[in-house]
Amino acid sequence: MKMKALFEQLIVKVIEAETIRGGLYIPDNLENTRKATVLSVGHEAASSLKEGDVVLFPKNKGYAFKFEGSEYLQLNALDVIAVLEN
Repeated sequence: MKMKALFEQLIVKVIEAETIRGGLYIPDNLENTRKATVLSVGHEAASSLKEGDVVLFPKNKGYAFKFEGSEYLQLNALDVIAVLEN
């Protein structure tokens, strides 16, 4: 079954902080923000964002939920701070 975001909502998969040997965390973003990969984009947000984008958003935003055993976050497109590019 596939999820489809509605209106200005996004379905994202949070990118966790990387770890190295010894269990130390290497945060590659600001302490109060998180990164996520966009999995689904509502039609009102489609002009700005697309599936596969990596976005930066405040840590306290979004609604966490589980679907078919995996964890996701519903996020409003207005909460996105930036799209990250290589």
